[in-house]
Amino acid sequence: NKKTINSQIAFNLFVDLLLCKYVTSLNAKILTGILVDKPIFSLLPLFKKEIQFSCSLNEFFHFAPYHGFDYCNLDIYYSLNDIEISTHNISGGTIKENINTPFIRNNLKTNSNGISDNLNKICKKYDKKFLFLTSQIPKIHFFNQEEDLVFFIDNIVDLSSKFPEHLFIIKEKKDELNYLSNKLINKLISTNNIFLIRSKKPRKLKYDQFEDLLSISDIIISSVFVSTTIWQGLSNNVPSICFSRYLNQSFMDDYKYFNVGKKEIFNAINYWINISKEDFEKFLLKIKNKTNISKENGFEFIANNMEKLLSKF
Repeated sequence: NKKTINSQIAFNLFVDLLLCKYVTSLNAKILTGILVDKPIFSLLPLFKKEIQFSCSLNEFFHFAPYHGFDYCNLDIYYSLNDIEISTHNISGGTIKENINTPFIRNNLKTNSNGISDNLNKICKKYDKKFLFLTSQIPKIHFFNQEEDLVFFIDNIVDLSSKFPEHLFIIKEKKDELNYLSNKLINKLISTNNIFLIRSKKPRKLKYDQFEDLLSISDIIISSVFVSTTIWQGLSNNVPSICFSRYLNQSFMDDYKYFNVGKKEIFNAINYWINISKEDFEKFLLKIKNKTNISKENGFEFIANNMEKLLSKF
């Protein structure tokens, strides 16, 4: 009904239907990729043949109170763990089989040239490197907004004066620092132990991409509690913290100084940079047992599983 359906939505629907019809007509035995985070993927069953399998990878870790994806219609979903799978299809959708799979983002390769000369030079002046990660600010209302970014950055400036012997690396994701005032940006630039990395498209950076920075960081501090970067850090044996003005209740609360607010962040940083190797390994084992996050290669696991699937044809 043209009176009730927005013309742009109708156009997008028709385009997605045509794309689904084309992709399934290629007669691939397995349709795969990240098939959960866009509306088009819920349309695949309309055209998929009986001899085709839709198998979605997972690069996220959603957990309560975060709501996962709905209307995921798949033959196989390579979930991360039971916590994550429980957040999907709350409103509808059918996943015929889910297979808990090792984390697939722990061994990502970058297309950059590594750490920049400027950062390498500055790193030599400081003891430890703290990597602070901001998150993009969506144009629609979301839990991460401009005021959350300002809170995060204000506290970084304050913390930098309390840890003058350590380097604070702030890595922007997608141009969100433009929401900051010129005064605050200038404060970041003028603070000796803060190194700012601007970014509009992360994979277009020639140097200092996240995976490069991960290799030199002693701790990761993310502004979003469901950020994948937290789990990438832990899977590479780097202590990671969520720090925001929201203290969302979740399984993260079962672990000391894992999800913290303003009152705890100073003690949290001290705790993780001074934790013994033995205690950190115990923590990582508990995390692995709970979440399936580890250094195991998820892509190899999925490839082996798909090979077995193809052998059925």
